[in-house]
Amino acid sequence: MNLNQLIDRANALPLSEQRFQHPRPSEFSIRRINEHFQMTLPESLLEFVRSWRSSGRWFASLGGDYDSPEHIIRINSYWRRRRITRRLPHNFVVFNLCHDEDCDCFNLGAYDRTTGEYEIRYWYPGFNEIVSYPSLLHYMDLQISGWQKPKGTIRKNGAAA
Repeated sequence: MNLNQLIDRANALPLSEQRFQHPRPSEFSIRRINEHFQMTLPESLLEFVRSWRSSGRWFASLGGDYDSPEHIIRINSYWRRRRITRRLPHNFVVFNLCHDEDCDCFNLGAYDRTTGEYEIRYWYPGFNEIVSYPSLLHYMDLQISGWQKPKGTIRKNGAAA
């Protein structure tokens, strides 16, 4: 599945009817974020943030709203200040909103120069299992599949939905 197909699937989700996007990333904000984390934000993330009508409900802000508690720099700052048992590993950069303290991160130690993608790692304080995805496309494909209403669900009256 390619990036445009994934974005189309995301925009077709019921949660996309409740549109919300953070301020759009600009050249300046992208450069500032990249310099701050000493990384290069993947183009796939930038395109998803720009094109998915509800990207602000899942992804951290990449725009110029640096004081927002939902900005990528602020979210990571929060998790890096935690006590050592709850602190984000130094090579991880959280890119989602960490709903219920579930954080999805770029693993800066696993960058594919050919694709421009980082390995995606799930991180939760104290959770020691490794859950990873080779790229943002794989990660979003699984997220979107999980958010889609299962076909053939049964309603209260017993009829198939």
